[in-house]
Amino acid sequence: MEKSFDAIVVGSGAAGGMMVHQLTRAGLSVLLLEAGPDRTGAPTEDRGSSSGRSHRSGSGTLAAIADKARVTKDVVSRSVMEIGTAFSGRPDLQKMIHLRAADDKRVPGSERQMIQRECPVFSPSTASLYVDDVDHPYMVPASSPYQWIRSRQLGGRTQIWKRLTPRMTNHELKAAERDGHGICWPFTEAELAPAYEVAERVLRVTGSVEAGAPAHDGALPTRPMSPAETQLRDAVVSRWPDRKVSLAPYASPFGPGETGDLDTRWDSYDGGRNPGHACTVRNTLQPALLTGKLEIRCNAVVHRVLTERGGKVASGVLYLDARTGEEHRALGRVVVLAASALESTRILLLSKSEEWPKGLANSSGMVGRNLTDHLFGVGAVGVKALRGQSICQPPILIPNFRNRLEDRRDLGFSRGYQYAGYFGALRGGPFRTWMSTLILSAHGEIIPKPRNRVTIDEAVKDVHGIPVLRIECQRDENEARMAKDMLETGVEMLEAAGYEVMMRSPEALPPGASIHEGGTVRMGDDPKLSVLNGFARTWDIPNLYVTDCAAFTSAGNQNPVLTIMALNVRAAEDIVLRMKRRDL
Repeated sequence: MEKSFDAIVVGSGAAGGMMVHQLTRAGLSVLLLEAGPDRTGAPTEDRGSSSGRSHRSGSGTLAAIADKARVTKDVVSRSVMEIGTAFSGRPDLQKMIHLRAADDKRVPGSERQMIQRECPVFSPSTASLYVDDVDHPYMVPASSPYQWIRSRQLGGRTQIWKRLTPRMTNHELKAAERDGHGICWPFTEAELAPAYEVAERVLRVTGSVEAGAPAHDGALPTRPMSPAETQLRDAVVSRWPDRKVSLAPYASPFGPGETGDLDTRWDSYDGGRNPGHACTVRNTLQPALLTGKLEIRCNAVVHRVLTERGGKVASGVLYLDARTGEEHRALGRVVVLAASALESTRILLLSKSEEWPKGLANSSGMVGRNLTDHLFGVGAVGVKALRGQSICQPPILIPNFRNRLEDRRDLGFSRGYQYAGYFGALRGGPFRTWMSTLILSAHGEIIPKPRNRVTIDEAVKDVHGIPVLRIECQRDENEARMAKDMLETGVEMLEAAGYEVMMRSPEALPPGASIHEGGTVRMGDDPKLSVLNGFARTWDIPNLYVTDCAAFTSAGNQNPVLTIMALNVRAAEDIVLRMKRRDL
């Protein structure tokens, strides 16, 4: 008899990882399906399926030396990039703001990764963490470019994640009350707070209350602010009291039970073989495996949700083995789509049937619509004569101070943005003066619009023979006005802190470049205007959940990972409670 699980979870990134972590702790049997291979335990291209395997990372003297060498190389490359760009006079600020490789042409496989190589941290050591664009195409209108950055491996895109973990507040969750654009999230900041606390403990977040993350037992302490960071804070706050400057909330690069100094452990991308640096494998999947309740099947490409009882109940999923092309079926009492926003949406649209001609769980017509993103790439760079500054993590965070709920000023645009500040140091000029460098990079909220959407293009198929997505996403005057304000504000703050502005980046990168896409299966209070309720459960099918960024009602201006994980805490609690009540 075919084995059935309490829950099937599709996707192993921030969403899927947290979901299996919570469900297995509650004693549920869980099958995790990941479309890519497992690269987290050994330096191999494909480790195949894993079930109950212990994921390991380097330890001992030789491994420590190798790790230190990778860290040193990364820090040096970032420093060289800053020096070269700060004094080159070139206008392409993105090269510095996002610390991209200087020569993409030398990256192995880049001729097949023409979209993926646009990611800021794409390099020879990270190329394997991104999809092959030839094998995994998507369609866009010629007039509307979109950069869809994708990863397919255990841990998903958390292996290229920078670990910033600010919370969303009512200023984002209830923004529609102020400006009338879109709908409000179906809960408040206070109602989401308990789930945030769980996610912050799992990620071992360190950060200040001002930036959004309370301190928790077991989290690493925040490092002291440097002289340059302190001077920036004092200069900004004294001139603009409504602005806050602090170290960003930050997910520890150390796994459970590990300790150390944040400044000595940087991202050293090594093909994903050290998940302790950026990936959630250690924090969520490993503990889940230890419960004995989790089975992981890698290279499992889910393309359809199975239903029964006239399409009213989800019974499992169909998936292809990425290596052999064989189709398999997995059965479960609950199905959770956590494959990343656009992939989960794609699965729903591909799961159309006689009962669901427009896509599964799509009675509202909202599946695929309201694609959100962040305005990304606008910023400025300054230098200042100052000793004692080094390259360190976490960066500075200046939370949003525009269009907050109580602010009734008309700034000419809706929603807000935040700034991240990346400090560095260099020694240059004719007298070899020590200089502090500061990169201010903004993230702005793009308003959800029904016309920004994804659909299935039946004429084009990927390497597995599955129809691909067509992505239509356009920006408008609201984003142009926000970008202008972003630049002016960034320059003002640099100058107020005594920095000479060396570069300005007035133009945002194309849609998708922020790698924060979402909103295409949004939550809400009204089934006619949303696909999911406040627990990420579909209104139409009571045992089908969508828990990645597709569930976002609006984008906010924060990095979405912590919020994704908090949504999964809420959804998991709902699943466990309903199973205890025998509602599932």
